[in-house]
Amino acid sequence: MAALSTDQVAAITSDQFEVMTSSQIAAFDTEQVVALTTEQASLLSTKQLSGLTTATIDALATDDLAALSTDAIKALSSVQVAQLSTDQIVALSTAQASVLTSKQIAGLDSEQVAALATDDLAELSTAAIVALTSTQLNGLGTDQVAAITSDQFKVLTSAQLNSLDDTQVAAFTTEQASVLTTKQVAGLATDTIDSLGTDALAALSTDAIKALSSLQVGQLSTEQIVALTTEQASVLTSKQVLGLDSEQVAALATDDLVELSSAAIIALSASQLNGLGTDQIAVITTEQFGFMTSTQIKSFDDTQIAALTSEQASVLSTKQVPGLATDTISSLDSEDLAALSNNAIKALSSAQVAQLSTEQVAALTTEQVNVLTSKQIAGFDSEQVGALTTEQIVALTTAATSAMSSAQVKGLTSEQIAVLETADFKALTTASLPFLSTEAMEALSSEQIATLSNAQLSAFTDTQVAVLSTEQTAGLTTAQIALL
Repeated sequence: MAALSTDQVAAITSDQFEVMTSSQIAAFDTEQVVALTTEQASLLSTKQLSGLTTATIDALATDDLAALSTDAIKALSSVQVAQLSTDQIVALSTAQASVLTSKQIAGLDSEQVAALATDDLAELSTAAIVALTSTQLNGLGTDQVAAITSDQFKVLTSAQLNSLDDTQVAAFTTEQASVLTTKQVAGLATDTIDSLGTDALAALSTDAIKALSSLQVGQLSTEQIVALTTEQASVLTSKQVLGLDSEQVAALATDDLVELSSAAIIALSASQLNGLGTDQIAVITTEQFGFMTSTQIKSFDDTQIAALTSEQASVLSTKQVPGLATDTISSLDSEDLAALSNNAIKALSSAQVAQLSTEQVAALTTEQVNVLTSKQIAGFDSEQVGALTTEQIVALTTAATSAMSSAQVKGLTSEQIAVLETADFKALTTASLPFLSTEAMEALSSEQIATLSNAQLSAFTDTQVAVLSTEQTAGLTTAQIALL
C-alpha cells in the first residue's frame, strides 16, 4: 500500500475501500491520506479508523474529516483526537460534535477547544461539558461562552466557573444566569463577579442570591446593586448586607430597600445608614423602622431626620427616641414631632427638649404637652415657653408649671397667664413670681390671685402690685392685702 501513488489511492473504488483493513490504512503516509476522497472518508469504519496513526490523522482533509460518520468520530481515540488540527476542529459538523465523548474532549488542548464553532459547542453532551478542564474553559471566546446552552450550563461545576475570567463572566446570558445553582454561584470569583451583566444578575434565582458570600456581595458594582429585583433584595441576609459598603447601600432602589428583612435592617451599620438618600429614608416601612436601634437612628444627619415621615415618627419607641441627637432633633418636621407617641415624648431628655425650635414646640399636641415632665419643662428656654399656645398652657400639669424658672416665668405672655389654671398658677414658686411682667400681672384673674399663699403674695414686687386693680384683689382678705 505504501507504494501506491496519490492518484492510485484516490482511484480506489468504494467497494475496494470498504474491504481494506486497518493495517492497510495504517500503511498510508501523510500524502496518501491527503489524497483520500470525501467519499472514501465517509466509508471509513470504526475498525479502519484505528489504522490512522497520530502521525497521519492530521493530514486528513477538512472535507474528508467532516465526511466521517458519527460512529467513526466516536471510535477515534483521545490520542487521535488530540492530533487534530484547529482547522479540522473547525470543520467538525454539529452532528459529529454531539457524539464527542468526555475522554475525547479531555484529550483536546485549549487551542482546539477554542476552535470549536459555537453551534458545535452547543451540541456537546453534558458529559463532555463536565470533562472540560479549567485551562480549556479559560480559553473559550466570549461568543463560545454565550453559546453554552442552559442544560450544559447547569452541569458546570463551581471549579469550572471559577476558571472563567471577567470577560467570559460578562458574556453570560440571562438564560445561563437563571439556571445557576447555589453550589455554582460559589464558583463566581470575587474578582470577576462584578463583571456579570446587570440583566444576568437580575436573572439569578433568589436561592442563588442567598448563596452568595458576603465577600461576593461586597464586590458587586453599584450598577449591579441597582439591577437587583425586589425579590432578590428581600432575601439578602444580614451577613450579606454587612458586606456592602455605604455606596452600595446608597445604590439600593427604594422599592428594593423596603423589601429588606428585619434582620437585614438591624445589620445596617452607622456608616451605611448615614449614606442613605432622603428618598430612601422616606420609604423605610414602619415595620422596618420599628426594628432600628437608637444607635442606628443617631447615625442620621439633619437632612435625613428631616426626611422622616409622620408614620415613621409615630412608631418611634421609648428606646429609639434617645437616638434623636441633640444636633439633629430640631430638623424633625413639626408634623413628625406631633406624631410622636406620648411615651416617646416622655422619653425625650431635657437636653433634647432644649433643642426644639419654637415652631416644633408650638406643634406639640395638648396630649403631648400634658405628659411633659418637670425636668423637660425646666429644659425649655424663655422663647420656647413663649411659643406655647394657650391650649398648650392649659394642658400643662401642675408639676410641670412648678418647674418653671424665673427666666421662663418672665417670658409668659398675658394671654398665657390668663388661661393658666388656678392650681397651676399657685404652683409657681416664690422665686419666679417676682419676674412676672406687668402685662402678665394685669392679666391675672381674682381667682388666680386668691389661690396664692401668703409667702407668694409677699413675693410680688411693688412694681407688680402697683398694676393690680381692685377687681383683681377683691378676693383677698385685709390681712392678705397687707402682705402686698
